[in-house]
Amino acid sequence: VDHEFSSIPGVLEDLVQIILNLKKIRIKYEPLSDKEQSKVIQINLNGPGYFKAGDLAVDSSIEIMNPDLYIATLNEDANVIMDIEIKAGIGYVGSEEKESLLLGFIPIDS
Repeated sequence: VDHEFSSIPGVLEDLVQIILNLKKIRIKYEPLSDKEQSKVIQINLNGPGYFKAGDLAVDSSIEIMNPDLYIATLNEDANVIMDIEIKAGIGYVGSEEKESLLLGFIPIDS
């Protein structure tokens, strides 16, 4: 999708609701080295079914604290491919402080 007001074919929720649900995910991230301060979590789901926080593909440096958190409902036509970048840090960072020129990059508060 190009912007947060898009819809995803085969997904019941619109992107705004999905973003609000993604913001509820609690992640414990401990970088494996001082150089590794960000990581990309990938999602590749095909419907039908439910997309939950536990579906995020994580490694040993990342723990999803609320894996049963509901994100979206997928019907039989759904094909969801997403990359979510997480960064180590403390405190609040507004979406306006996250800049990118990549098409399809949608910053959210953290």
